[in-house]
Amino acid sequence: MVASAGKGISLRDVSLRENNSNALSERRRCGSTNSQPGETCSFDDHRAFNSNGNLKRKDSTTRRSIPALLATLKSCSSKEELEQVLAKCGRDGNVFLANTSIDMYARCGSLDEARRVFDDMEQRTVVSWNAIIKAYSRSGEKDLALKLFSTMLDQGFQPDARTFVAVLGACAGLAAGEDGRELAGKMVKVVSLERAMAFHSELSRSDLESNRFLASTLLDFYVKCGSLEDARRVFDRIQDRSVSSWNVMILGYAESDQGEVALELFSRMQRTRGGEPDARTFLAAAIACTSLAARESAKLLQGKLVKVVSLERGMVLHKLLGGNLPANLFVGSTLITLYAKCRSMVDASRVFEKMRERDVVLWTALLLGFVESKEDEAALEVFSRMLQVESLAPDSRTIVAVLRACSSLAAKEESQRLQGRDLKVRWLETGMALHAMLAELGHSTNIFVANTLVDMYAKCGSMDNARLVFDSMQRHSVVSWTAMVSGYMENHEGGLSLKYFEAMLAEGFATDAQAYLPALMACTSLAEKEEPAGFPGDGTILVKVLSLERGMAVHSRARRSGDDSNSFVATSLINMYAKCGSLGDAERVFFVTRHRSSVLWTSMIMALAEGGEGKMALDLFQRMQDEGVEPDSRAFIAALSACSGLASKGEKTKKLTGQQQQQQQRWLETGMELHSRAAKLGFEADIFVANTLVDMYSKCKCMYMARWVFEGMQQRSIVSWNAIISGYVEAGESHTALELFQRLQQQQEDPAPNAQTFLPALKACTILALLEVGRKIHASIREAGPSDCVLLANALIVFYGKCGSMAEAEEVFASIQRQQHLVLPVIIWNNLLAGYSQCGDSKSVLETFERMTKDRSVAPDGATFLWLLSACSHSGLVEDGKCYLEAMARDYGIAPGVEHYNCVVDLLGRANLVEESVAVAESMLVEPDSMVWKTVLCACIEWKDLENGRAAFQRMVELDESDSAAYVLMAKLYSQCGIPLPIKHREHSTMDEHYLQRWQHEI
Repeated sequence: MVASAGKGISLRDVSLRENNSNALSERRRCGSTNSQPGETCSFDDHRAFNSNGNLKRKDSTTRRSIPALLATLKSCSSKEELEQVLAKCGRDGNVFLANTSIDMYARCGSLDEARRVFDDMEQRTVVSWNAIIKAYSRSGEKDLALKLFSTMLDQGFQPDARTFVAVLGACAGLAAGEDGRELAGKMVKVVSLERAMAFHSELSRSDLESNRFLASTLLDFYVKCGSLEDARRVFDRIQDRSVSSWNVMILGYAESDQGEVALELFSRMQRTRGGEPDARTFLAAAIACTSLAARESAKLLQGKLVKVVSLERGMVLHKLLGGNLPANLFVGSTLITLYAKCRSMVDASRVFEKMRERDVVLWTALLLGFVESKEDEAALEVFSRMLQVESLAPDSRTIVAVLRACSSLAAKEESQRLQGRDLKVRWLETGMALHAMLAELGHSTNIFVANTLVDMYAKCGSMDNARLVFDSMQRHSVVSWTAMVSGYMENHEGGLSLKYFEAMLAEGFATDAQAYLPALMACTSLAEKEEPAGFPGDGTILVKVLSLERGMAVHSRARRSGDDSNSFVATSLINMYAKCGSLGDAERVFFVTRHRSSVLWTSMIMALAEGGEGKMALDLFQRMQDEGVEPDSRAFIAALSACSGLASKGEKTKKLTGQQQQQQQRWLETGMELHSRAAKLGFEADIFVANTLVDMYSKCKCMYMARWVFEGMQQRSIVSWNAIISGYVEAGESHTALELFQRLQQQQEDPAPNAQTFLPALKACTILALLEVGRKIHASIREAGPSDCVLLANALIVFYGKCGSMAEAEEVFASIQRQQHLVLPVIIWNNLLAGYSQCGDSKSVLETFERMTKDRSVAPDGATFLWLLSACSHSGLVEDGKCYLEAMARDYGIAPGVEHYNCVVDLLGRANLVEESVAVAESMLVEPDSMVWKTVLCACIEWKDLENGRAAFQRMVELDESDSAAYVLMAKLYSQCGIPLPIKHREHSTMDEHYLQRWQHEI
């Protein structure tokens, strides 16, 4: 009879029959079918109910009504209390009593007892099934709840609206734990969506689809599955929509990053009769505005960057709330978040101050707002006020926000060198104090807090502390590992960064796109330190082989996981390959990436520009626009950098040829055209664009335009000053460069000069040999204490050497040696040698070389031996010069170049060993150039050696018969020997007629 309860009978019939049966039972329980409405039905100590709802005898002295008994059961708060009530009234199988017992056992956390009651029932109704399904769903046993629903259908029961609500609730719980899959560009929970469609189909066969509450639950389920289209179809069919239905759809669109649609629905709801928004509606609308603000580009408004459109929307929404705001903490915190996303912390603070009640969530929302608006100092002030004024204990989210503020402030702080590490001391101390606080509060084991601690310590430069936190964590996530990989990368320890990346993979963690970014950046940083080597098979290409191999290994893993198609990963791959010197691989990554963002285009353009392929960079910049991608400020920077690179190709040539001048003019015109287009788009006000413009005009030797852009800048960074000062030095206007440097120093406000400012200023002093001015700059360097001390020390040694003040050069050398506690690069030694050589102090040159090679801590290079041989030449140290030439290849593996041989030839010639100098020239391991034979010829003039002079002349004209120096020097030789020129006395010449005519022309 139970099995056929739902067969051939409508849900309405079942409901009516159950109601009639209940009424009859009530009359039976009262002992009469004639009881009047309102009479209290009770049972005495001799009567109770049997399983069919009839009364039977019971040994009890209590007389209680069924409604009162059910009310008593529902008031129980524990299993024990429930057991006591049931013991008094008996456990005989009254269906109402059993249904309520199932529900209450489940509420008290005793699912086994609930199932025992259900299994013991001789007669079950739909309410019984609803109770047990709901019990399993609430207890987290979602799969068992669905199996019970299937069993219910198999036994012929017709589910009602409450059944479907319980089942859909179980499905929603399962959907929350399911990982989404990308389908048609959207994240969808496929299994749960299939369940939703199956239940929807079941509903369609019943008359329950129009049930307002059930429809609201169904569309909520569709939203959780990621199918807003199906949810919208359900929503559009609901005739009498509840506020809950509106809220589900508005929130669904808002959280799916479709804020415009969410706000359109919100507006439509307000126009609909009976559609009165509640707090949840405003909450959903605020979330929609926040998502739109996250995508909107900020505009400069009264000196601040603001998301104008989203801010206006937020203000309208805030106004609609009226006086409801202070009563709702959730809406208040969401409004604060909205204003923060719009970059209006003034409005966010105003909302906060108007709230009558403030909890930790509200404080945290304001604190996070300041952090995300880059107002980190203000965030820490809010945190201090929260602790001291409100005496509120921060939760883990609060601690994470404060640690993020410390990390951001640490990134801005100048590091100090302590115990061999660059530390951000101030914020490291603050972070350690916060660490101690959260340990006392019991938050240190929270994985999100621990991950943020690792990041904070890394930003402060303390990877030892970061590792201690990491090692103490009970479990790690991908975020934990990524924080360590990023931390080592940011602290210039690329090898350890990649080691942790490999360890993360070995631990079996499924990496995401975010994990590949720091690993690729570590490869890039290692490439910046690595010396390039010729690529096998093509000596013209220079690559960083080791870094390239590491980068390719990371790329291979990203390809296998499918993360290489991620735009950010592709951008990092392009940067990595470019730094490794493999532009071909960078181009392959670019062209195989389907969805090319503006950032990806810009990275490829910049890679080509920095790789010396400026023409290709400009062509790609044009192609970017042809394909409909609008260039942003960074794209213009890349294109302008390409112009700078093309224009600077002739910088090393002191005198440009006519063709080089035409090319430079061409790139100047291209740069001016880019300048005009950037100005029309409003990018000229961007300080980075302006800095690049100054650099471009300087490289094009158009200092008038460079100065015009510089003077027109509303705000100047130190990069701006560095660009214009360097530009004037390279343009040969060192006096103007020093005037600008002095103007910078006289400014009261920032920016302060850094190493890149002092370098061109010192170069200007070196060119002009201004010893006193350079000394003042040296004093400024000591006061500022910039980090690039090796570069500056090198520049100071060059400067003092050029000015002939080698005592001060030695002082700088000794100072940098003490500061660094490491082996100084060979270039510094070479410049010290050069200084002594230029001063004619050959003895000090040789002594410095002995110091340099004493402990073999630094290996000399070709330039070192050039200065040595030059000193030997000027001092007449013939045997020393020969020894040094032999030692180059024998002891240091350095193949002598033409310039080294020329020094030895000059040395021998000066010592009247002309025959030997000719022998050296003829036995060189490299082809001698005209300079070598010119040196021989000059020695022949000095020592009146006509025979060897004629041979040297012959070699010079064979190399270049148009070299006028050869003819002039030969004329001097004839004159020195007192012999008439062969034009008049041909018998003294062995030259043919062609050379004589050429000689006559030159002389």
